[in-house]
Amino acid sequence: MAEIRPQLQKQSFSNSFALPVDVEINYWTGDRRRRDAPGIIDALWHLLERCGVVSDDAHLGGFERSIVYKNCGLDKANPRVEITIA
Repeated sequence: MAEIRPQLQKQSFSNSFALPVDVEINYWTGDRRRRDAPGIIDALWHLLERCGVVSDDAHLGGFERSIVYKNCGLDKANPRVEITIA
C-alpha cells in the first residue's frame, strides 16, 4: 500500500475500475526461492481492492478479460512487481 497510494496520487487516479479489466503482471524476484504464483496474484488482487484501484477484485481479469503473469527472473538490486491494468 505504501508503494501504490503515492503512485495513484501522482497520476491523479480518482475512480476505481468498476468493470472487468485486463491485467498484466511482471514479477522480478530478489532471491531464488520458489514462488506460489496463484498466492501472489491473490494477494495483489486484495491489495489493489484495498487501495481503491478496483471496486471489487473480481473485476481483475473478470468476465471475457485476461490475466497475464510473467516471472521475469532474478533482480537482486531491484526486486519488484509491475502491474498494467487496461
